[in-house]
Amino acid sequence: MSLPNTLSPATPAGTDSPALGDDQFRDLKQYIVDVIGVPNASAVTAAAFAITTGGLVTVSQSPFTVPTLMRGTASQILRIESQYSAIVFGINGSSVMMVQSDGLNLNAGQLIFPATQVASAGGNTLDDYEEGTWTPTLTFATAGDLSVVYGAQSGRYTKIGRIVTIHFRIETSTFTHTTASGNLRVTGIPFTAATVSERFVGPSIWGGITKANYTQVAPNIASNTAFIIFTASGSGQAASDVTASDVPTGGTVLLYGTILYNEV
Repeated sequence: MSLPNTLSPATPAGTDSPALGDDQFRDLKQYIVDVIGVPNASAVTAAAFAITTGGLVTVSQSPFTVPTLMRGTASQILRIESQYSAIVFGINGSSVMMVQSDGLNLNAGQLIFPATQVASAGGNTLDDYEEGTWTPTLTFATAGDLSVVYGAQSGRYTKIGRIVTIHFRIETSTFTHTTASGNLRVTGIPFTAATVSERFVGPSIWGGITKANYTQVAPNIASNTAFIIFTASGSGQAASDVTASDVPTGGTVLLYGTILYNEV
C-alpha cells in the first residue's frame, strides 16, 4: 500500500470528485488506518478531505477528527506522500528526506545529532557525530620549570560514534626547561581514550628530539588516558618513550600528527 502519486489541489473539498481517483482515495483511507493509527477510517468519504495548493492534506469527519493530518506550523508544512514508491518529507515546499525501498535519502544533505550525545549500547546504532577544534599543549609528566612559547598551536577532531580522529600541529619559538622530567606529552585531546590492551598509534612529522640510535617517533595514546605521548624506535633498538632528557632545552620542537582512537 502506498499513498497516491498525485493529489490534485483542484479537487473540490466536500465532493466525491472523480478527479481524486478511486484508487487514490482508497489508499488515503488505508494510510490513515496503517500509519496515522485511526482504526475505523473505512467510514470516511471524500468529503472529509481538503487538499491545498501547497500539498497540505486535512481530514475532519466523524467518527474521528484529524484537523491537520500532515502539518507542522504555519510556516513549516510536513508533506507525506508517495512518489515513485517513496515517501517524501518536505518543509516549506522543499523535499528534505525520502524513504525508498533501497534506503533513506537525505535530500537536504545533512543528518543532525544533538549537541549532547545520547549514548546507545547497541553495537549497530550510530549515536553521535561531532566536529571541532582543540588546543594541543606541550608538557612533560612533571612539567617543572618548563617554559613554552608557540609559533603554531592548533588541533582539529572528528568524532563518529566512538571513533575519534585528531590532528595536531605544534611549533615552538621558545622551549626551555631545567627541572622537567618524565615522558613528553601533548595534553588537551577532546575525549579520553577507551580502556584497551594496546595503544592507539599514528604517524607524525617531528623535530627537536635527540635520541641516539632512534630514527622514528610515533605519537600514541595509552589506554584510558587523555594525553598523547611519543615513542621512539630504531633498527635494533627496543621501543622507548621520549622523555625530557631527549628534548634539549633551548631547541625548537616541531610536532605534527594524526591519531585515530576509540573514546570511552
